[in-house]
Amino acid sequence: MQNPIIVSTRQEPGLLVEWVYHGQILIYTINSLEDITINRWAEIATEIVDDWRADNPYLCVCDLSNIDLTPEGWQQLEMVVYNTPEGLEGRYGLVLPRNVYTHIIRQFIKGELREDQINTFIEREVFYNRREALVWVAKGLHG
Repeated sequence: MQNPIIVSTRQEPGLLVEWVYHGQILIYTINSLEDITINRWAEIATEIVDDWRADNPYLCVCDLSNIDLTPEGWQQLEMVVYNTPEGLEGRYGLVLPRNVYTHIIRQFIKGELREDQINTFIEREVFYNRREALVWVAKGLHG
């Protein structure tokens, strides 16, 4: 897979929003668990989800690999992670930091994302590597 061409970016404190592959794939990079970052991410994600065209697959990578994810941190992030367009098809790749905690909960999160997700048309997968997540999500470009 070639390096994706970044179409646009939006920088916020602790948060980077990028559109790649001609604006067809959304990437969130979260670098802080501060309330201002999480609240702003929630606002931006809600705006994007609300404006998503129903004829486009929802293709998103959420990169949390730069934060020290704890059970408390996951609770803060969970609401935004699960906010995906209902009824749309697509792929959502979640990138976690590689540490003992995330290794243990990875299987729990993967099971939770598959079994309890609101939108069953969004395939979800958990990764430790952003590139692997992007490759997997990009497969949704071709059906």
